[in-house]
Amino acid sequence: MKKTRITFTEEELKYLEHILWHFSDYMGYDDRPGHGLGVLKEYREFSEDKKRVINILAGRLRRTWRKLITNSDGEGLQDSNKKGGAG
Repeated sequence: MKKTRITFTEEELKYLEHILWHFSDYMGYDDRPGHGLGVLKEYREFSEDKKRVINILAGRLRRTWRKLITNSDGEGLQDSNKKGGAG
């Protein structure tokens, strides 16, 4: 599997870690209010500035992923992307 290096600001890394941590809680069926999806729903109430940071980060990750699958030999989630799935 090919590796890619991505740099983050401290703020971007903070949000990415927090989102992934609570997403993994959700995947593990942790439905307590202070965990998983309960926490992720709070992102809807963020200020526009904080939402902008997260949206820019999401766009950077998406463009990096799309560039990788365009230049790859067809491995990974490329097929699910065509179907509107993960990635």
